Amino acid sequence: MKTVFWIIIVVLFCNCSRDDAPETSVIKPVHINFVKEDGTSVTTFDCINPNDKYFVSIVVEAEGSGTVEKTLVEYTVNGVLHSMVFTGIENQRNQIILKEGENVAQLVDTGIYAKVSYVAAEAFELVE
Repeated sequence: MKTVFWIIIVVLFCNCSRDDAPETSVIKPVHINFVKEDGTSVTTFDCINPNDKYFVSIVVEAEGSGTVEKTLVEYTVNGVLHSMVFTGIENQRNQIILKEGENVAQLVDTGIYAKVSYVAAEAFELVE
């Protein structure tokens, strides 16, 4: 009788392994870009209007299957550290103010970056 009891205990213990834990997905940032208020990308050749709103946009994907864990994604804009919290596969953006000259946004973990240049209108001289 003791043998049967111990066999039942061992079987129950083996069935409750760590493999039964729910699977999770890990969020990975895959793209960073400068965008306008309507979501369209700002390219190197776009005219920058200082009265418009501009944003840094980050796109993420999930690795694995299952529930997505909340993830902090760090990035820099012109060397200043910022972060966004992602709770799913999504595209998020934060408003920024472009500085005159070159602006660089870079994902800290991957090194992926975007650049855009802003030349103020008063920097041009009208030649007749």
